[in-house]
Amino acid sequence: MHIKGYLANLKDRLTILKSDDINKYEIDLSNVIIDDKTMSKLDRYSNTFFPESGRWSSSCFRKDYDSFPCHLRDDEWLAKRLIFDNKICDISYNIVLKYVKTSDLFKRKRHDYEQKIVKWQIEFMLHGGEGWICDEEYGGDLTMILDKCDLGFRKGVIDTLTKIGLSIDAIEEGLEKNADIWRDILIERAFDAKFNPAFFSIYGENPNDLSIVDPKFKEYWIRLRKYEYFQEHRNSVIKYGNITDDMLIKDISNIKKYVDKKSKERLEEIENIKNPNIKKLRKK
Repeated sequence: MHIKGYLANLKDRLTILKSDDINKYEIDLSNVIIDDKTMSKLDRYSNTFFPESGRWSSSCFRKDYDSFPCHLRDDEWLAKRLIFDNKICDISYNIVLKYVKTSDLFKRKRHDYEQKIVKWQIEFMLHGGEGWICDEEYGGDLTMILDKCDLGFRKGVIDTLTKIGLSIDAIEEGLEKNADIWRDILIERAFDAKFNPAFFSIYGENPNDLSIVDPKFKEYWIRLRKYEYFQEHRNSVIKYGNITDDMLIKDISNIKKYVDKKSKERLEEIENIKNPNIKKLRKK
């Protein structure tokens, strides 16, 4: 291509990236054909299109000036970005757009990147990252130190990533495929936040005043929590995750009665130490 024509074509492609006019109508791609040579070239560009690393900023993974997570389900934006990043001047926008919408390779690369984002968000939140959406129902900013931290954490991942445009299916898949790095840890933390002496010092009392937690009570409480988790998220666990033995409880009624009884006793013990006057009144 002559250099003058090349520059004119490049200018047109850059204009596409900045223009909103392209989004004002639906483009008919039914007659657009992608030949093998063009497909091969676009496949090559796709292999390096999505970022492999970067940094977290404002709850959105970014690489330099990119904002891929906010546009992963926006085919038009992705087509413009593919053109811009690779300085494509010999392939029309419509062809690139059809490629983005129909290419199995591109869809797989997008899916893989979505799963990286979910894992990054999980790890970011586990290590004290800020800026994620904390539901007040689970404690707001205090979610991670309260007895519903496992529930609030899961909802926080979903709320934060749907806010920036990820699909709920991709998030559910990522949560289940990475359950081993967050679920058991946070379920145990939720138990400790409610019943464990180590957390009792927050009230200004000596944790040694409280008896040691009954290991059987802790085991059954955690089993019940996992059972309830499976009941709540059954479809996602079956589709994307692993069904563990402790999610399946046959004698649920007896275990629930036992856990309720032991929970009540433990909470009463905690309350008596926090408020010794209550204990005196009960004795009377």
